[in-house]
Amino acid sequence: MHLAKAAAPGFYLATGPSFLPGWALSALAPALISGERVFWVDAGNSFAAYHLGRTARSLGADPREVLSRILFARPFTVFQLEAMICQKLPAAVGRELVVLSDPLALFCHEELSPAVCDAWRVFRRVLEGIRCLHVPLLVLAVARKAAAAQKSAREHPRYMRELLREAKAAANLESFGGFWRLTDRAFSRHAGSLKTASLGLAQRPRGGEALRGEHLA
Repeated sequence: MHLAKAAAPGFYLATGPSFLPGWALSALAPALISGERVFWVDAGNSFAAYHLGRTARSLGADPREVLSRILFARPFTVFQLEAMICQKLPAAVGRELVVLSDPLALFCHEELSPAVCDAWRVFRRVLEGIRCLHVPLLVLAVARKAAAAQKSAREHPRYMRELLREAKAAANLESFGGFWRLTDRAFSRHAGSLKTASLGLAQRPRGGEALRGEHLA
C-alpha cells in the first residue's frame, strides 16, 4: 500500500499524551517494513528509535533496515521549523507521508515568552506551508500542561484549537482496556474521521507487540 495514494493529500491531526510520537512510530512499522518511506520532522526532540526497532524486531524485520526508511529532520527553533515546512520540504518530498511530530513543543517554549506575537505569526505561516504541501501530512500534537508563569506555554490551547480547526481529519489517542488507539469521538464536531489505515498506522500490528502505554512511556 502506498501511503500517499491511500490517503488524500491534506493535513491530518492526532493528539495525545507524551508517548504519542513513540506510539505513531510503532504503528508505522508494518508500512515501513513493506517498503514505504516516511519524512519525520522531529520538532519535539522525541524521536524514539527503540520503539520502532522493538516493533520491527517483533514483526521479524531488521530494525536497521526499517529505520533507514525514515527520512529524518529536527528543527530547533520555530523559525527553523518554518523554513523546513515552507522551503525545504516542498523541494524534497515526493509521494511520502510526512509526519510533523510535536510542533507545539517549539511554540510553547519558555524562551519565546517575550515574543509570543511573533511566534503566532510564524505558526500561521507554518500552517500555510502545510496547506501548500500536496501530500498527506500527519501532525502529532502532544497535550501538555503549561506553567502559569510561562506566557508562551499558556498559548498551547490556542495553538491546539487552530490545529483542530485547520485539520482535514483528527483523532485522539486513548486507552481501551490497556491498549492505546486513535479515536475521533472527541472531534466529531470539528473535523472528519481520521482513517488510520489509509495513513499506514496499524493500531495493533499483527504478530507484533501490543501498543500498551507502559511500552511507550
